[in-house]
Amino acid sequence: MTKILRSALYFLLAVTLWACPSTQEKQAPGFLIGGAYRGGTFYLNEVEEFQSLYPLSVTDVASFRTANQIYEGLVKFDQSDLSIIPCIAEKWEISPDAKTFKFYLRKGVKYHENSCFDNEEDREVTADDFVYCFTQLCTASPNNQMFWLFDERVAGASEFYKASINQQHEGKSVSGIKALDRYTLQIELDYPFSGFLNVLAHPGCWVYPQEALEEYEKELSRKAVGTGPFMIDRIVEGSNCRLKRNPDYWRQDSY
Repeated sequence: MTKILRSALYFLLAVTLWACPSTQEKQAPGFLIGGAYRGGTFYLNEVEEFQSLYPLSVTDVASFRTANQIYEGLVKFDQSDLSIIPCIAEKWEISPDAKTFKFYLRKGVKYHENSCFDNEEDREVTADDFVYCFTQLCTASPNNQMFWLFDERVAGASEFYKASINQQHEGKSVSGIKALDRYTLQIELDYPFSGFLNVLAHPGCWVYPQEALEEYEKELSRKAVGTGPFMIDRIVEGSNCRLKRNPDYWRQDSY
């Protein structure tokens, strides 16, 4: 295969964000509301195919740019100045010694509609979901490339990880990660670290449902179920990935 042909094929790999509200609305690329064009389709060309959309395996740029539209975490970076801003956690408290972080989750944040939930249509995100995902982050697995985020930082994380290597972690928990109630999560650190919020903005700390991991297991590299503004519509291997608008997204436009 010549370099020219190879380059042409690479540029056919595309991520499409399909944001039109419905086929019954205007069919034009965008529609005018308040003096600005809204909706339509956004095409993003990539020079390589994404490797995995599973949060604990997102290690390449192409995967990040796609998964970033699908998943969310407690906090995120403000794209204008990279400061930490609320996401699924609407507010938080940090102890005076910067070792205890308490997060208060938004109510009504829903996962994308997916068959892994059986007949449950409105699967809400809870503090237990973050406990589950952060426990996976501290579990040894070929698909887990993110343990370094919590290693020797979150209380009990290193001990739990070592136990999981020998399959001795069943029935145990990471001591520093607790759900105080349905919408309150507490994380204890081994030492004061005021920059921990920046760690939590990392893809490895995105939330996903336990049902999806149990249903799809290794297929999670393609079977992504998150809470973000877009959700998987179709994936054509070696060609394109199309995301569609999440109609139940918790954030709403002002118009």
